[in-house]
Amino acid sequence: MTTMSDSPLWILGFEFEAEDANARDIAAMGYGGGVPMGGDLGQAPNGSPVSLLIHAVKDPVGANLDRVQVIKGWLDEDGDTNERVYRCGVGRRPRT
Repeated sequence: MTTMSDSPLWILGFEFEAEDANARDIAAMGYGGGVPMGGDLGQAPNGSPVSLLIHAVKDPVGANLDRVQVIKGWLDEDGDTNERVYRCGVGRRPRT
């Protein structure tokens, strides 16, 4: 099984499903169906939208993970910058 560091894993692809986030070996699932952030994703099959597979965990000796956000930035037709923040997940309180 691939071990995960305390850094988030960001994978881009075209056909990830919500249940893929529960894969036992999420890194193998991600790299098998996509590319890491900064990689060349290539052409979308049949115009499929891009999907993200994100894995983030709390640092075992640090503060709790509060949230995961994706910030999309783009230039519009007038050359103005735009951004949109997508809230992908929120932290949960540990069970006691």
